[in-house]
Amino acid sequence: MALSTQQIEQITYELDFSSLKSKHLKEDLLDHFCCAVEVYMSRKFSFSEAFERAKQDICPDGLDEIQKETIYLLNYKKIKFMKRILFIFGFVFCFLFAIGFMFKTLRWPYGGMMLIIGTLGIGFIFLPLLSIHYYRLKANKILSEKMKYVLGTLSAFTFSLSVAFRLLHLPLADITFALSILLFSFGFLPFFFFKMYKKSI
Repeated sequence: MALSTQQIEQITYELDFSSLKSKHLKEDLLDHFCCAVEVYMSRKFSFSEAFERAKQDICPDGLDEIQKETIYLLNYKKIKFMKRILFIFGFVFCFLFAIGFMFKTLRWPYGGMMLIIGTLGIGFIFLPLLSIHYYRLKANKILSEKMKYVLGTLSAFTFSLSVAFRLLHLPLADITFALSILLFSFGFLPFFFFKMYKKSI
């Protein structure tokens, strides 16, 4: 059953006023929606019922999800490369931190240097990059999710700074350490456990 011009315009209007930004994606979805609606209308459904059923078939989680999946697929190679770099950084800096801690404890040479490089690398490179990755992946527009990642990164950053200050015998080590604990306790933890609580109920 062919759709009327008015019905096609109604589907187009809904796609135009959605969060979809890609013109080609909108055109492809319009074609999919028209075909699906025609199939349902041939089974004696009204246009509005057929359109709702088509939406459930094509985008059960909303048009936003299709946009995200399309962007992910278009940038898959870039995302894969960035993930590889991210986890290489994570391994190298955590390895240096662990080995440096052992060397420092056993009073072997280069322990302090490895510990400082590992600590600064984790705090200034790995954790910020990891937070940005998860921020883009999960935070969306939810304020509590955004604040969780921002405050978690800040607390890790200031903690790494305090450890580096302590190892280098620089001033402000105590202040940065106290600030990192305050950010973690009164900033990150409330958002983290609030999210866990919401998921549990």
